[in-house]
Amino acid sequence: MRDLKALRRDYPLLGIVVGTRRHVLPISGPVVEIQALSEDQQLELARALRGKDGEALFDQAWRTPGVHELIAIPLYLNALLSSTPGAAFPQTKEEVLRLFVQQHEQIPEKAELLRKELFGFHPDMLIGLGVEANRTANTMISDANARRAISEVEARLAADGQLSVPPQPATVLDVLVSCHTLVRFSSGAGGVSFQHQQFQEWYASLMSSALCGKARKAMSRLGGPFAVTY
Repeated sequence: MRDLKALRRDYPLLGIVVGTRRHVLPISGPVVEIQALSEDQQLELARALRGKDGEALFDQAWRTPGVHELIAIPLYLNALLSSTPGAAFPQTKEEVLRLFVQQHEQIPEKAELLRKELFGFHPDMLIGLGVEANRTANTMISDANARRAISEVEARLAADGQLSVPPQPATVLDVLVSCHTLVRFSSGAGGVSFQHQQFQEWYASLMSSALCGKARKAMSRLGGPFAVTY
């Protein structure tokens, strides 16, 4: 809000404001949302950033199930194109999603904000939100449910001695939105969602993997043979 007031003061004739955070656009007038990149635009961007290597990455991304949907989002296409030249292309969708997340979180200003405000526990928060979204079978999480999910994660971290003064759940959500990890809905009752449903499902799957790992350890202590199915 402060930035918008400064724009009005310093540039009274300004007619367009471009932003990426919907919840901080309290302006009058029409709001235009940019569509996802077309296939031609994706290819053009890949060529501009990496030349022939970019074309090859683009082609592999389109041939990897589920990934071609993600690279329509400039944020994640750029992350893929920023991967180490000559590095092997991830062979599974899970590896691709992990690459996108790592590339995104390694951006210096985002890494510093996540460390300073969330003490590096943002993966735990996102896993909790992914589980909550899957529980309600919805891609949008209401503000109330999102705050409750964050509170439950913080309670577990505090009980484990990892957090002594947890940040407020609302602050956690604002930080995750500011880092473009979540998207906030400004219309209706409000709420947040992941940038793409595949990230929601990926974070939720991390909880399932952790629970299965604990189950295997517990069973191994009891003796076997046992089988864990999921």
